[in-house]
Amino acid sequence: MHLDKTKLRLLLEKTEQLSISAPNNYNSSSSPSMAKQLSTILSGLSGWLIKHPNLTNGAAYGKKLAELQGKLTSTTHPGSWFPDKEAEELRVGTLALLRLIDRDNKSIFIVHSRDLQMREVVQSALRGLILPTVVLEREDDNGQTIIEKFEKEAARCEYAVVLFSADDEGRLRSKGRKETLLKLRVRQNVVLELGYFLARLGRRNVFVLHSEEPIEQPSDFVGVVYQSYDKAGKWKAKLVRELKAAGFKIPIKLSDRI
Repeated sequence: MHLDKTKLRLLLEKTEQLSISAPNNYNSSSSPSMAKQLSTILSGLSGWLIKHPNLTNGAAYGKKLAELQGKLTSTTHPGSWFPDKEAEELRVGTLALLRLIDRDNKSIFIVHSRDLQMREVVQSALRGLILPTVVLEREDDNGQTIIEKFEKEAARCEYAVVLFSADDEGRLRSKGRKETLLKLRVRQNVVLELGYFLARLGRRNVFVLHSEEPIEQPSDFVGVVYQSYDKAGKWKAKLVRELKAAGFKIPIKLSDRI
Protein backbone atom coordinates (compact mmCIF):
# COMPACT_ATOMS: atom_id res chain seq x y z
CA MET A 1 0.00 0.00 0.00
CA HIS A 2 1.37 3.40 -1.02
CA LEU A 3 0.54 6.17 1.42
CA ASP A 4 1.00 9.78 0.30
CA LYS A 5 0.04 12.24 3.02
CA THR A 6 1.07 15.38 1.11
CA LYS A 7 -2.52 16.45 0.46
CA LEU A 8 -3.65 15.36 3.92
CA ARG A 9 -1.06 17.60 5.57
CA LEU A 10 -1.98 20.47 3.27
CA LEU A 11 -5.61 20.16 4.40
CA LEU A 12 -4.41 20.03 8.00
CA GLU A 13 -2.40 23.21 7.51
CA LYS A 14 -5.35 25.02 5.90
CA THR A 15 -7.64 24.01 8.76
CA GLU A 16 -5.13 25.22 11.35
CA GLN A 17 -4.91 28.57 9.56
CA LEU A 18 -8.67 29.13 9.42
CA SER A 19 -9.43 32.13 11.61
CA ILE A 20 -12.78 32.50 13.32
CA SER A 21 -13.03 35.71 15.31
CA ALA A 22 -14.20 35.54 18.90
CA PRO A 23 -17.97 36.16 18.98
CA ASN A 24 -19.16 39.47 20.42
CA ASN A 25 -22.58 38.06 21.19
CA TYR A 26 -24.51 34.83 20.84
CA ASN A 27 -25.69 35.83 17.36
CA SER A 28 -22.20 36.52 15.99
CA SER A 29 -21.67 34.95 12.57
CA SER A 30 -18.90 34.33 10.07
CA SER A 31 -19.16 35.12 6.37
CA PRO A 32 -20.34 32.56 3.80
CA SER A 33 -16.71 32.12 2.73
CA MET A 34 -15.97 30.33 6.01
CA ALA A 35 -18.56 27.67 5.22
CA LYS A 36 -17.15 27.38 1.72
CA GLN A 37 -13.60 26.89 3.01
CA LEU A 38 -14.68 24.20 5.45
CA SER A 39 -16.71 22.51 2.73
CA THR A 40 -13.67 22.51 0.43
CA ILE A 41 -11.48 20.99 3.15
CA LEU A 42 -14.02 18.25 3.92
CA SER A 43 -14.45 17.48 0.22
CA GLY A 44 -10.67 17.28 -0.14
CA LEU A 45 -10.47 14.86 2.76
CA SER A 46 -13.23 12.75 1.23
CA GLY A 47 -11.26 12.50 -2.01
CA TRP A 48 -8.08 11.57 -0.13
CA LEU A 49 -9.85 8.79 1.78
CA ILE A 50 -11.27 7.41 -1.48
CA LYS A 51 -7.72 7.17 -2.86
CA HIS A 52 -6.59 5.30 0.27
CA PRO A 53 -9.30 2.64 0.79
CA ASN A 54 -7.14 0.24 2.81
CA LEU A 55 -6.53 2.36 5.91
CA THR A 56 -6.90 0.29 9.08
CA ASN A 57 -9.59 2.57 10.54
CA GLY A 58 -10.92 3.80 7.21
CA ALA A 59 -14.57 3.04 8.01
CA ALA A 60 -14.40 5.05 11.24
CA TYR A 61 -12.79 8.00 9.45
CA GLY A 62 -15.51 7.92 6.79
CA LYS A 63 -18.25 7.87 9.42
CA LYS A 64 -16.80 10.85 11.26
CA LEU A 65 -16.34 12.74 8.00
CA ALA A 66 -19.99 12.14 7.08
CA GLU A 67 -21.03 13.53 10.48
CA LEU A 68 -19.01 16.70 9.91
CA GLN A 69 -20.41 17.16 6.41
CA GLY A 70 -23.92 16.64 7.76
CA LYS A 71 -23.40 19.33 10.41
CA LEU A 72 -22.12 21.75 7.79
CA THR A 73 -25.12 21.12 5.55
CA SER A 74 -27.67 21.48 8.36
CA THR A 75 -26.10 24.68 9.72
CA THR A 76 -25.64 26.65 6.52
CA HIS A 77 -27.53 27.54 3.39
CA PRO A 78 -26.11 28.87 0.12
CA GLY A 79 -25.03 32.50 0.59
CA SER A 80 -26.00 32.55 4.27
CA TRP A 81 -23.89 33.60 7.23
CA PHE A 82 -22.37 30.88 9.39
CA PRO A 83 -22.88 31.11 13.20
CA ASP A 84 -19.45 31.48 14.82
CA LYS A 85 -20.11 28.88 17.49
CA GLU A 86 -21.01 26.20 14.94
CA ALA A 87 -18.16 27.28 12.65
CA GLU A 88 -15.59 26.87 15.42
CA GLU A 89 -17.01 23.53 16.53
CA LEU A 90 -16.87 22.28 12.96
CA ARG A 91 -13.32 23.57 12.48
CA VAL A 92 -12.16 21.90 15.70
CA GLY A 93 -13.86 18.63 14.72
CA THR A 94 -12.29 18.70 11.27
CA LEU A 95 -8.88 19.47 12.75
CA ALA A 96 -9.20 16.60 15.22
CA LEU A 97 -10.11 14.15 12.45
CA LEU A 98 -7.22 15.26 10.22
CA ARG A 99 -4.74 14.95 13.09
CA LEU A 100 -6.08 11.53 14.01
CA ILE A 101 -5.69 10.23 10.47
CA ASP A 102 -2.19 11.70 10.21
CA ARG A 103 -1.16 10.17 13.55
CA ASP A 104 -2.71 6.74 12.95
CA ASN A 105 -1.34 6.16 9.47
CA LYS A 106 2.42 6.02 9.10
CA SER A 107 4.77 4.77 6.41
CA ILE A 108 7.79 2.55 7.03
CA PHE A 109 11.05 2.95 5.12
CA ILE A 110 12.92 -0.31 4.53
CA VAL A 111 16.69 0.21 4.44
CA HIS A 112 18.40 -2.72 2.74
CA SER A 113 21.37 -3.79 0.70
CA ARG A 114 21.88 -6.83 -1.51
CA ASP A 115 19.96 -9.47 0.41
CA LEU A 116 16.76 -9.10 -1.58
CA GLN A 117 15.21 -12.24 -0.11
CA MET A 118 15.50 -10.75 3.38
CA ARG A 119 13.91 -7.54 2.11
CA GLU A 120 11.04 -9.39 0.46
CA VAL A 121 10.28 -11.40 3.60
CA VAL A 122 10.26 -8.28 5.79
CA GLN A 123 8.15 -6.27 3.35
CA SER A 124 5.70 -9.15 3.01
CA ALA A 125 5.30 -9.26 6.81
CA LEU A 126 4.60 -5.52 6.92
CA ARG A 127 2.10 -5.83 4.08
CA GLY A 128 0.38 -8.54 6.09
CA LEU A 129 -0.12 -5.93 8.79
CA ILE A 130 -1.55 -3.55 6.13
CA LEU A 131 1.24 -1.06 6.80
CA PRO A 132 2.53 1.19 3.98
CA THR A 133 6.17 0.60 3.11
CA VAL A 134 8.75 2.45 1.04
CA VAL A 135 11.56 0.67 -0.81
CA LEU A 136 13.71 3.25 -2.55
CA GLU A 137 14.44 1.36 -5.77
CA ARG A 138 10.72 0.75 -6.33
CA GLU A 139 9.80 4.43 -6.23
CA ASP A 140 9.78 6.61 -9.36
CA ASP A 141 13.02 8.47 -10.16
CA ASN A 142 11.44 11.54 -11.80
CA GLY A 143 14.87 12.79 -12.88
CA GLN A 144 16.16 12.99 -9.32
CA THR A 145 19.62 12.13 -8.08
CA ILE A 146 19.82 9.21 -5.65
CA ILE A 147 20.19 11.47 -2.61
CA GLU A 148 17.30 13.70 -3.76
CA LYS A 149 15.09 10.67 -4.21
CA PHE A 150 16.12 9.29 -0.82
CA GLU A 151 15.40 12.58 0.97
CA LYS A 152 12.00 12.89 -0.68
CA GLU A 153 10.87 9.35 0.11
CA ALA A 154 12.39 9.32 3.61
CA ALA A 155 10.57 12.57 4.45
CA ARG A 156 7.18 10.88 4.17
CA CYS A 157 8.08 8.04 6.53
CA GLU A 158 7.70 7.98 10.31
CA TYR A 159 9.51 4.70 10.96
CA ALA A 160 12.46 2.79 9.52
CA VAL A 161 13.30 -0.91 9.46
CA VAL A 162 17.03 -1.31 8.78
CA LEU A 163 18.26 -4.65 7.45
CA PHE A 164 21.80 -5.59 8.41
CA SER A 165 22.97 -8.26 5.97
CA ALA A 166 26.56 -9.42 5.41
CA ASP A 167 27.20 -7.88 1.99
CA ASP A 168 30.65 -6.33 2.46
CA GLU A 169 34.01 -7.32 3.91
CA GLY A 170 36.50 -4.94 5.50
CA ARG A 171 39.23 -4.43 8.09
CA LEU A 172 41.29 -1.72 9.73
CA ARG A 173 44.19 -0.61 7.56
CA SER A 174 47.38 -2.21 8.91
CA LYS A 175 49.98 0.44 7.91
CA GLY A 176 52.89 -1.97 8.03
CA ARG A 177 51.64 -4.03 10.94
CA LYS A 178 50.34 -7.55 10.63
CA GLU A 179 47.18 -7.54 8.60
CA THR A 180 43.99 -8.34 10.47
CA LEU A 181 41.34 -10.70 9.16
CA LEU A 182 38.54 -9.40 7.00
CA LYS A 183 35.26 -8.91 8.83
CA LEU A 184 31.72 -9.08 7.50
CA ARG A 185 30.06 -5.68 7.25
CA VAL A 186 26.89 -4.07 5.99
CA ARG A 187 27.22 -1.85 2.95
CA GLN A 188 28.00 1.82 3.41
CA ASN A 189 24.61 3.01 2.17
CA VAL A 190 22.93 1.06 5.00
CA VAL A 191 25.14 2.72 7.62
CA LEU A 192 24.50 6.15 6.10
CA GLU A 193 20.73 5.67 6.02
CA LEU A 194 20.74 4.21 9.54
CA GLY A 195 22.42 7.38 10.80
CA TYR A 196 19.96 9.55 8.89
CA PHE A 197 16.91 7.90 10.42
CA LEU A 198 18.40 7.80 13.91
CA ALA A 199 18.90 11.57 13.73
CA ARG A 200 15.54 12.31 12.12
CA LEU A 201 13.24 9.83 13.86
CA GLY A 202 15.09 8.85 17.03
CA ARG A 203 16.03 5.34 18.15
CA ARG A 204 12.47 4.59 19.24
CA ASN A 205 11.35 4.69 15.62
CA VAL A 206 14.19 2.65 14.11
CA PHE A 207 14.18 -1.16 14.14
CA VAL A 208 17.45 -2.90 13.23
CA LEU A 209 17.13 -6.46 11.97
CA HIS A 210 20.47 -8.28 12.04
CA SER A 211 21.25 -11.41 10.02
CA GLU A 212 22.54 -14.35 12.05
CA GLU A 213 26.03 -13.97 10.57
CA PRO A 214 28.72 -12.24 12.72
CA ILE A 215 28.54 -8.75 11.21
CA GLU A 216 30.81 -6.01 12.53
CA GLN A 217 28.74 -3.24 14.12
CA PRO A 218 29.30 0.47 13.43
CA SER A 219 31.48 1.66 16.34
CA ASP A 220 29.13 4.50 17.36
CA PHE A 221 26.23 2.06 17.48
CA VAL A 222 27.82 -0.56 19.74
CA GLY A 223 25.61 -1.47 22.68
CA VAL A 224 22.32 -0.86 20.91
CA VAL A 225 20.08 -3.92 20.90
CA TYR A 226 19.62 -5.60 17.53
CA GLN A 227 16.92 -8.08 16.64
CA SER A 228 18.25 -11.26 15.10
CA TYR A 229 16.73 -12.26 11.77
CA ASP A 230 16.15 -15.85 12.86
CA LYS A 231 14.86 -18.52 10.51
CA ALA A 232 12.06 -19.42 12.91
CA GLY A 233 10.57 -15.95 12.40
CA LYS A 234 10.54 -14.91 16.06
CA TRP A 235 11.66 -11.45 14.94
CA LYS A 236 8.14 -10.81 13.61
CA ALA A 237 6.57 -10.76 17.08
CA LYS A 238 9.28 -8.38 18.29
CA LEU A 239 8.72 -6.09 15.31
CA VAL A 240 4.97 -5.98 15.97
CA ARG A 241 5.58 -5.03 19.61
CA GLU A 242 7.99 -2.27 18.62
CA LEU A 243 5.59 -0.91 16.00
CA LYS A 244 2.74 -0.82 18.49
CA ALA A 245 4.98 0.98 20.99
CA ALA A 246 5.72 3.54 18.28
CA GLY A 247 2.01 4.24 17.79
CA PHE A 248 1.07 2.00 14.86
CA LYS A 249 -2.48 0.66 14.91
CA ILE A 250 -2.24 -3.10 14.32
CA PRO A 251 -5.32 -5.28 14.85
CA ILE A 252 -4.63 -8.49 16.81
CA LYS A 253 -6.13 -10.61 14.03
CA LEU A 254 -3.49 -9.28 11.62
CA SER A 255 -0.50 -9.59 13.95
CA ASP A 256 -1.42 -13.22 14.61
CA ARG A 257 -1.31 -14.04 10.90
CA ILE A 258 2.29 -13.12 10.24
